[in-house]
Amino acid sequence: MLHDVLLASGTASALFVMCLFARAGLGKLADLPRFEAVLADYRVLPPSILPLAARLVPAVELTAALLLLVPATRGTGGLMAAGLFTGYAVLISYTLSQGRRLVDCGCGGEPEPLSLWLVLRNIALAAGVLLAVNAPGSGAGGLWFQAAGLALALLMLMLWQVAETLGANMRRIPSLE
Repeated sequence: MLHDVLLASGTASALFVMCLFARAGLGKLADLPRFEAVLADYRVLPPSILPLAARLVPAVELTAALLLLVPATRGTGGLMAAGLFTGYAVLISYTLSQGRRLVDCGCGGEPEPLSLWLVLRNIALAAGVLLAVNAPGSGAGGLWFQAAGLALALLMLMLWQVAETLGANMRRIPSLE
């Protein structure tokens, strides 16, 4: 029974992260000039390589998403995803330590200023995807457990969207003090 739960939750987590990276990568590719400007705001890359980096980041995100979709390549996709999440956490931490808060984190969704929350979120996502793809039997199992994993992933995506919407709305509400 525990094996079955781990299998379904590992599938769900992999599919959830796959959807996050697919959305982020496609969002960045849809507006490359905006994403290039976001990268420039971080002030860590020379201006000469910003156009290449603006294309490379979403390409790597989409590659990780595709690898997470296929059970046979899920481990590699999980390592890529965890590396991306960790890299983003380090980059955001560094930028915050320099006293800079960007208008947009560059996450690929609604513009969001840099914060400690984003650092912690990326670290949690990195740990979660590593646990998911290394769960016993992850990527195997029958159709029933894959379907249960898909249903759980959809629920996770809906909750993620609710949390993002609430966060965006909270930033728009003036202080009540």
